[in-house]
Amino acid sequence: MAVVQMLSPDAFIGEVRAIRAKAFKYSEHPFIVALKQGKAPKKHVQEWAKQMYIVLNHTGRSNGFIYANCADPDLRPTLANVIADEETSTQCGSDSHIRLHAKFCRAIGVTDQELKQERPVAAVKEGLEWLMEVRKSKPSALALSTSIEEPAVGLWALLADAFRKHYGLNDDDVEMWTVHAEGDIEHGDLGSRLILGYGTTAERQREVLDTVKKGVDNFWRIFDGAFRAHELLRVGEPGWAWAPR
Repeated sequence: MAVVQMLSPDAFIGEVRAIRAKAFKYSEHPFIVALKQGKAPKKHVQEWAKQMYIVLNHTGRSNGFIYANCADPDLRPTLANVIADEETSTQCGSDSHIRLHAKFCRAIGVTDQELKQERPVAAVKEGLEWLMEVRKSKPSALALSTSIEEPAVGLWALLADAFRKHYGLNDDDVEMWTVHAEGDIEHGDLGSRLILGYGTTAERQREVLDTVKKGVDNFWRIFDGAFRAHELLRVGEPGWAWAPR
C-alpha cells in the first residue's frame, strides 16, 4: 500500500497486520499440511527441527541489536524483557527458548550433538544474514518491524497440537511451542508500540510498511527453507559456530 497521506494509528497497524497475514500463509505449505495430518515423515520433521535450532539461535541474538539501537529509555526495559523471555527461564517457560527447542528435538530423536553439527540450508543462511544486517543497522522500530510474531502465533499452536496428536509427544515435549505462542502475543504488542512511535509522517509510515513487507518475505524464505530441509543441500559452517554479523 502506497501511503500518500498519514494513516490513523488504527489504519496504520491494520495495514501492517494485513501485509503479514497475506504473505505468511504457513497453513498452505505442503510440510505444514502433512504435519497437521500426521503424514510428515519423522525424518522430515527432524531435518526441519535442526534448521529451526539455527534460526532460533540467531534470531535471539538479533534482539540484542534492537535493544542497543533503542534511544527511548522508557522502551528499553521492555525490550530487555523480550531478551530475558527468550534467553532465560525467568520470564516464561521452564528454560530459554533455545534450550526448550533442544528438549523438543530430543523428544523427536535429534541429539544435542546433531544440533551443534547441523549446517544451514542456503535460504536459512541468507535470510538470517539479511535479518542480522537490518536489525544491526536500522532504528529499533524498523528493525522490530521485520518480525512475524503475530502471524506466527497460530503456527506455534498448530505445531504443539500436531506433535501431541500425531507424533506421541506430551505437554512437556512441546513446551517450546506453547511458550513461544504466549510470548509472541506480548512481543507483537511491543512491536506495534514501536511502529506507532516511529510512524509520525506519511514518509515514515511508507518506510515501515516497506520494511514489514521485506521482513515477512524474508522470514517466509527462512521458514520455507526449513520446511523443505529434507530435500535441500547444506552450506557453510555448522549453525552453532557460524554467526551472521
